[in-house]
Amino acid sequence: MSGIAVVGIVEKDNLILIGKKIKKDHYLSESWHILGGKVEENEDYEEALKREIKEEAGIDIKVKEKLDEMFDLNSNLKVIWYLCNFLDGDLVAGDDIQEVKFVSKDKIKELCSEEAVKLWPEKVVEYLER
Repeated sequence: MSGIAVVGIVEKDNLILIGKKIKKDHYLSESWHILGGKVEENEDYEEALKREIKEEAGIDIKVKEKLDEMFDLNSNLKVIWYLCNFLDGDLVAGDDIQEVKFVSKDKIKELCSEEAVKLWPEKVVEYLER
């Protein structure tokens, strides 16, 4: 295992934050997905998630609870999923994300890339289908 990544299901007014990755050598290149990223050395998981969401979407979040975890063979990372609330800020794409938006739960599966959806752990799928 080469590391740990964190992903945040960020909610605001019953909508979920997603982002579209820029064109790059990555299995999610130019695809919509739920935002997150790698945990840096000596970084707390929740702090890493707050940093990643701030870098990629320009907003501040509150991490509520851990939802699930899984191993991503594409990136060779353990991925920990969290439920989060929007706190403050203006939605602005940054880092390796070209566009960000909040969408309803029932639209997420059709908007996010099939590659991303295949990697959602069971509890994430159940949560998004509620």
